[in-house]
Amino acid sequence: MCSSLSSDDDQIKGLLCGDAKSVAKAIDWIDQNYRYKIGGVLRRAFRGLSSEDLADVWQDSLVDLYRMTCYGTFRREGALAGLLRTLAVRRGQDRIRRNATWHHPIDLLMKNFREPQLRERWQSLDALQRREVVELICAAIERLPSRQKLVWRVYVEHYPSSESLEYLTEEVQKWVALGDDELANEESDDAESPVTKKSVSGALYAGRVKIREDLKRKGYDL
Repeated sequence: MCSSLSSDDDQIKGLLCGDAKSVAKAIDWIDQNYRYKIGGVLRRAFRGLSSEDLADVWQDSLVDLYRMTCYGTFRREGALAGLLRTLAVRRGQDRIRRNATWHHPIDLLMKNFREPQLRERWQSLDALQRREVVELICAAIERLPSRQKLVWRVYVEHYPSSESLEYLTEEVQKWVALGDDELANEESDDAESPVTKKSVSGALYAGRVKIREDLKRKGYDL
């Protein structure tokens, strides 16, 4: 069992070696005392990420730290700040890769709007506006309820193949069957609901409504 030392970081590392209540207290302290320090590192390292992306990266880093305590891989040796930087930079790199991976299919999706007026609105945007719309869509997807989020992630990553409802349903079923995506770890009704064409179609539609509402709030009527 880890013993507590005098400095703040050593005390916090001691708490991270403790029970669930101690770990929660430590992570809350880390969030309050390191959020802006690590945020500065992330802003300098990843200038292409939005403020929302940076906030998500930090939260994902805290989740990674929590998982380390759960799996017994957290080690008290070494600087706490160094570990937090490492976790945050890795998550920042993941976010950059995800945004890059999603940019092309979302751009393609928007160009293929079935409604001519929406297609024209997209084509009228300049490169910077289109990039902003893509980033807004990525952020909106991450805020969706768990099943809608999963459906939309699969839809974007597999577009245009995912235009087929049968294909999309099969891919979502694969993710749920794996049991290692975040949906499987969330306590929600979605986690237990069966994946059918009807449920996937409903999640896709409901998610689209929320995404378009987000875009409208930012001045994009798409």
